[in-house]
Amino acid sequence: MSLDFVTSRPARWKARFAVTPLFIFGLSCSEDEPSAPAPPISELVVVSGDLQTGTVGQGLADPLVAQLRHRETGEGLANRPISLTVESGMGSVAGTAGGSAAGDGATLTTQTDASGRVSVALGLGPEAGLQIFSVHTSVEVTGDSLVRIFAVAEPGAVQRVVKSGDGQEGATGAVLPLPVAVLLSDRFGNPVSGVEVGFGATAGGGSVSESMVATDEFGSAAVEWTLGAAAGSQAMSAVVDGVGTFRFEAIAQ
Repeated sequence: MSLDFVTSRPARWKARFAVTPLFIFGLSCSEDEPSAPAPPISELVVVSGDLQTGTVGQGLADPLVAQLRHRETGEGLANRPISLTVESGMGSVAGTAGGSAAGDGATLTTQTDASGRVSVALGLGPEAGLQIFSVHTSVEVTGDSLVRIFAVAEPGAVQRVVKSGDGQEGATGAVLPLPVAVLLSDRFGNPVSGVEVGFGATAGGGSVSESMVATDEFGSAAVEWTLGAAAGSQAMSAVVDGVGTFRFEAIAQ
């Protein structure tokens, strides 16, 4: 009986020894996780040309310059795709190497040069106010792959004058019911503010409330017209410097 007990112990230890390496091997496999992907090495930046002010329907003074570069060394990445889009304002983009696009949603795609840059001329659309462009790349970058560019479009020169309050009738010596006004706008219909307009009675002995008025944000300059003491046709004028003189008539009763 003692011999059977002694000879059976080595068998049990052998079994335990055979299982142990398999258990350790399994643990070593479970710790072999795949490595995380490396982060992108490039970034998209606007070098110059943002936040400009210009005139509707004309090109901005400075081109938009954007660069795709190594985020650590700053070295430009050549021959990479860059797209430029008109987002609002009905403007245009034109590449220095050729190609153009105009109107909201229009896109021009070009390639970066040897320094990783693109240079594009921006044209303002006909609408006064804020206009928006964007530059985008399909290359994986650190940070934003789309950057918006903002520009302010100011109205152009006065091209159109509309009279208001002409042809009224009123009592002699009284203020006419409606003010006399001129509305100034550029060739696209944008109101032109800050323009000095001169007013004055020219026939009938009447008077105006102000002799000089600047157009407001709606392009309007207005005065009250008091008729003279004589019955019949009376007149006054509005003078827009560099544009012309505009006559108003009224009947005094």
